Amino acid sequence: MPAKAAVDIAMELHAEAPHAPPEEKGSGWMQSRAEMLRSDKPWFRFALRLHAFYLTTVLHVMLGMMMALSTWFGIEPLAVTLNCIVALALSDALFFYILKSGYNMRLRDPTMIVPRCVAVIATMLYAQIYVGHTKACCVFVIILTFVLAGSHAALRTMLRLNLLTVLAATIPLMRRVEGARFEGHAELINWLSFTCSLPAAVVAGGAINTLRRSLAFSNVRLTELATTDELTGAYNRRYVTELMTHEYHRYTRVGAPFCVCLLDLDHFKRINDIFGHQAGDAALKAFTAAATAAKREGDLFSRWGGEEFLLFMPQCNLAAARTCAERIRRETEELCIADCPPELRVSVSVGVAEYSPGESVAALVERADQALYRAKQGGRNRVEAASPVLLTTAQPA
Repeated sequence: MPAKAAVDIAMELHAEAPHAPPEEKGSGWMQSRAEMLRSDKPWFRFALRLHAFYLTTVLHVMLGMMMALSTWFGIEPLAVTLNCIVALALSDALFFYILKSGYNMRLRDPTMIVPRCVAVIATMLYAQIYVGHTKACCVFVIILTFVLAGSHAALRTMLRLNLLTVLAATIPLMRRVEGARFEGHAELINWLSFTCSLPAAVVAGGAINTLRRSLAFSNVRLTELATTDELTGAYNRRYVTELMTHEYHRYTRVGAPFCVCLLDLDHFKRINDIFGHQAGDAALKAFTAAATAAKREGDLFSRWGGEEFLLFMPQCNLAAARTCAERIRRETEELCIADCPPELRVSVSVGVAEYSPGESVAALVERADQALYRAKQGGRNRVEAASPVLLTTAQPA
């Protein structure tokens, strides 16, 4: 999907250009989380799992503080509080080690949502056997666990875990039956309320999960619409212009070369006039596919306007750019367009320019355009390279 590559490249360029203006850098935590959901990079996915792990760890710390406070005021026994805090700490340490070691990637669910939920629920079920006044807090933590986990795990899995938890909730009921001060009716009402609340928590978590996935898909789609050309699938002019500006800032800092190629299909108006606009659209799509396959990995191919395209080549000198442009020209010359008459043949003229120190991005594109004009004047279906320029003062990007 083009949007994924767009996000990946943009993030890399943003990381390498910390001096860029704030409006060019994104919009904080929500955007970074959306980028993690869109990206297929392993380290992005790992960071997302760490976000979820840190969230549950914070909740566990708050729970431990609450139980310690109840013990401080003499409400609950010290042994139960210490056992729960140690159990939560050990489970968090174990899951963090599994995440850092990468062993979780061998599991069916790398997020390990279900075992983490089981650890919390088991701890709370143990606590509510022995606590008195804070039993409602334990039940609330279990319900909150289902809501948070349901926003990540599959609804069917959470329903199964819900059934196990409801069955396990009978343990404190049977435990208290043996006590002399057991209040059967009150415990029964509490247990029924607990049993009825859990399915609602599971459904709420499932709804959150559905909304989250829908939002992630919408973000991907919006990124596609904002960065790509609808007809050809190539990047659009605005997006590539932004990336060229970032590359300009990086050059001024580290001196990494980059080039621009302007490509124009020869006699495209004649194709539309003779074969029709549908054939012209097919030619544009076929050329985009051929150029994308022939370019270097990491280069950005965009539709500049009409039948004119721009190839942005970061970390590339003029010789390498000209070699790539010649390869695209040959592929275009041999191109056969599907569902079109065999006599429909296309060729492309290319102008290549390498960035010169002190030059603006607009001036660089203008030099590439002048080289393209010379290619047209020289007979078309050829590659022309712009001569470097020497500037005494830097121009704005």
